[in-house]
Amino acid sequence: MPKRADKRTATILGPPEGRPWVWVETEMLYSPAWREVSINGRRLIDFLLIEHRNHAGAENGRLKATHRQLEAFGLSVNKIRAAIEECERLGFVRATAQGFEAGRAKRHPTLFRLTFYAGSIDSSLSPPTNEWKAAKIQKSALTTKGNLPSEVRAELPPEVRAAANVVSIKNHRKRNQIKGKAE
Repeated sequence: MPKRADKRTATILGPPEGRPWVWVETEMLYSPAWREVSINGRRLIDFLLIEHRNHAGAENGRLKATHRQLEAFGLSVNKIRAAIEECERLGFVRATAQGFEAGRAKRHPTLFRLTFYAGSIDSSLSPPTNEWKAAKIQKSALTTKGNLPSEVRAELPPEVRAAANVVSIKNHRKRNQIKGKAE
């Protein structure tokens, strides 16, 4: 049975003291939706995570992201719209107010909400919606590279768990075939 962490261990293993940090659920990282996100989609999510952290987690639902900011962060200008649409389709992000340009002097950025954090919906605080759990995904994202830990596999929806088990068996067979040829 694991021992309870003492203060020193908690300090070493805990979040960095006095430094900003964010958390992401392990279940989400193992999800088929997360595996389907493109590099530009990940950059958008990373930018919004930083923006969320910069506002002490109090502005989810009103996170601003201009095209200039996203371009400076590494998104290709011609891929920004596709990244936003992809992240919305996969259920990680929701645009809460569409940005627009009202002449050269006045621009309004799009406002976003990260669905895996509590946030403001219609001016009231609400729990995470975790829309990524119900996202429509491509079959290719159901396949995994390697095995999922049993505790994670047990919490997955049945269709995802079944796909993960099939891939796990196929990977096991491939490893055995390679070992057989090498011997």
